[in-house]
Amino acid sequence: MSFGIWEGKIFTDIDQLGRKEWEEFRANRFTYRKHGGENYTDVVTRLKPFVERILRIHDGKEILIVGHRAANRMLIAMLVEYPLQEALRIDQGHDCVYVIERNGEVKVFHHFNGEMREGLLLEGGMVSL
Repeated sequence: MSFGIWEGKIFTDIDQLGRKEWEEFRANRFTYRKHGGENYTDVVTRLKPFVERILRIHDGKEILIVGHRAANRMLIAMLVEYPLQEALRIDQGHDCVYVIERNGEVKVFHHFNGEMREGLLLEGGMVSL
C-alpha cells in the first residue's frame, strides 16, 4: 500500500497538518486518499487482476503469496469472500500465516503461536467461515 508523502516516515516526523490527514485516513480507510498515496479501495482495485490471474494460471495447484499487512488483509478477504469493510479486523501480524483452501468449499486456517487453527484470526477474536 502506498502511503504517498508519508512513505518512509515515522509518526513523530509528521506535522500537525499531516496528523489531521492521518486521522482522516484512519476514519475513512476505504475512501480517503492520502496525498500521493492509496486508500484500501485502491489496493483492492490493484490486487483484483492479480488474484484473478494467479487463480486462473495456477488452478488446482498450491500457491504461496507473500505480502505486507494491508495487501494481505485485502487478499485474504477476497480469497475467502469475506466482506472487504471487515477485512481491516483480520489479524495479520508478522508471525501469522494463513492457509486458504478453495476446492469447491472455501476453508481458511491460520498458523499462530505454533498452532494451526481453522478460521480467520481477527483482532479481538476469531471467526469460522
